[in-house]
This record gives sequence, structure tokens and C-alpha cells, in this order.
Amino acid sequence: MAQESNRDYYEMAKEIAKIEKELQMERWVRIGIHVEKTRDEHGVTTELVHLYDLPDWVATRRDWVIRWRAAKIQCQNPRQQVTTYRDYYRRIKGEDIGMQKDIDTFISAKAAVTRQRNNLERFLAQQRQDLFFNEEADQNLQQIKEKIAERERDVQHAEWRLKAKVEEYMATHKKTT
Repeated sequence: MAQESNRDYYEMAKEIAKIEKELQMERWVRIGIHVEKTRDEHGVTTELVHLYDLPDWVATRRDWVIRWRAAKIQCQNPRQQVTTYRDYYRRIKGEDIGMQKDIDTFISAKAAVTRQRNNLERFLAQQRQDLFFNEEADQNLQQIKEKIAERERDVQHAEWRLKAKVEEYMATHKKTT
């Protein structure tokens, strides 16, 4: 079961990479190093000490710099907790496009379809061992197929909406530069 879920994850990751390449998107990350200032019954207040805004590949490659900086700040403030936060988002040609919600909607719809298809394949493999199973007459199977078709339409709609927004962004961006 774990191997199947890993396969689903890798399929979804390949789909995401393919879509990002089609839309010319880059993965970026904001890394913030915070120092705890006060802790009371209302919660914790922190102060932002450093903020990095980097492409994901740079942050992954130079992660040791972030850890070193956080360790240095921890040594300078031994009684206070130092925390590192990461916020991942996507950009087009180095600019924040502000469409993270649309991207996440598309990705989750695509992942739901992939999971449903895999579940359907497992179900059919189990039912085909039964001599009396009839695919055309099984009501549950027909309902599952209809749900998959509906989710595929949702994926197409989300993809269309995302591509339209990216094209609109690109058109307005070309006019300003």
C-alpha cells in the first residue's frame, strides 16, 4: 500500500513539474529567521531578523548558509528561541504572480483524479477475479466512473482558468516593459 501511495506521489510530482514547465513557472521560497522576544499567556511575539527571497534551487543548494546564520543568531541570543520559517510560492520569470490559490486548486484537482483512477484500477483488478462480475451492469462502478469524469472536467476548468490568468499576466507584463 505504501508503495502505491509513493507511486501516486511521484505521478503527481511529474504532473506538477510538467505544468510548471508549460506555464514557465519557477519555484521560489521566502526564508525568515525569527527570534522569540516575549512569551506570555497571549502567545509568543517574535522579531524577524533576516528574510531571504530565493529560487528554490538556490535555497536547497545553499541551505547550509541559512542553518549557519540561524546558529549564529542562536549563539548571540542563547536564552531566546530562534526559528526558521519557509514559505514556498511560484513566480513567472522572477516575478511573484499572485496566483498561488489557483495553482494549488489545479494541483489538488489533478491529484484527486490520479488517486481516483488508481483506486478504480485496484477495484477492477479485485472484481475481475469474480466470475460473475459484469462491468457494464455494476451501478457502483458506473457512479465511480461518472465521478472521475466530473473531476476530470474540474481539472480541465482549473487548468483553463490558470492558463488564462497566466496569459493575462504575461500580456499586461509585456505592455509595461
